[in-house]
Amino acid sequence: LLLAKHQITDGELIRARVTLQAALDSNNPQLHRDALWALWELSYAEYLQIPTDNTDQHAARHANLKQQLRELARETWPTEQQKRLVTLTAQFNEPELGLELNRQLAATQKSPVEAARFYEEAARQALAVSDYASCAQLYLLARQSTPDKNQARSYFHAAIRALQSGNQPVAALELAERELGDLANDQETLILLTELARAAGRPDIADRHVRRLLQLSLLQQWDGQTPNTRATNATGSEDVAQQPVAWRVPVTLPPENSYDDGAYLLVSSPSMRRTAQPSTESAALHRPALPFDDKIYTLGYEVFLENRKLEDAWAVAQAAVQQNPGSMAWRERLARVSDWTSRPQIALQNWLLIARQT
Repeated sequence: LLLAKHQITDGELIRARVTLQAALDSNNPQLHRDALWALWELSYAEYLQIPTDNTDQHAARHANLKQQLRELARETWPTEQQKRLVTLTAQFNEPELGLELNRQLAATQKSPVEAARFYEEAARQALAVSDYASCAQLYLLARQSTPDKNQARSYFHAAIRALQSGNQPVAALELAERELGDLANDQETLILLTELARAAGRPDIADRHVRRLLQLSLLQQWDGQTPNTRATNATGSEDVAQQPVAWRVPVTLPPENSYDDGAYLLVSSPSMRRTAQPSTESAALHRPALPFDDKIYTLGYEVFLENRKLEDAWAVAQAAVQQNPGSMAWRERLARVSDWTSRPQIALQNWLLIARQT
């Protein structure tokens, strides 16, 4: 076996194949295993000598190398050779085999944290050779391994971005939807998925996620308020655009796991207007407006326009102006969408205000 290895190194490939045969025929398991590795090196050296214009021979030898690679993967190897095999699976486009080898290596780590770090490093190596699919899968394995929830979310985002970096937005969206799991109510993740859906040409999915974002934003404000704080939410402004966006009355939240498009969050209720009527409307006045987050509001506004849902876009713009009346950008958005939705009074009011400011 040692002689055969020297012959391979020296380029004596025909003589090396003859020399190696005795070791391949050996009944000694370790000797036979090492001979298989030497046979791979010999076959790969022969493969490199094939002229590039000899496509038939090149393809046949390439297929033979892939078969030898699968045989090597069935053997037990030291860690360094196992890692070498992982590299070869990427080179010869065997992603499933590479993932299985990485799982075997991760199983040898001392703790889940170390296993997650191993998968993370493997993902980076896959990305370095433009193996975007394997990179994404390795990040998902890291997510499954780590006990840290924040780190798990980072790995999930990294898996999505790996496919995005390979210009595969549709595949990235499919993976994100399939593997979302316990991040269905995570704001940062929902923003990422909304933007991803837009890039993938799926405005319907973007609409669903941005509604959930707005819903969560409202629920968080509601949960964080005391009764006294809620009672101060009504606005005394005569600016119609500053009347708050409210929940419908009455509101029944759907079960946590059921689908809900969140449309009820974007209804501007006339009962929210400040009037001189008796306190029969006081319950409505206690409901909060959506807390202002420019990124979420802008995303919601743009997604609703892309889906031609002008009433929803108007509700978001109205809520933005209500809570950030000094923003001329939001005033202009509100003026435009008010024109489009036949609200000339509100449109004129905001165009005039913009004109005075500029």
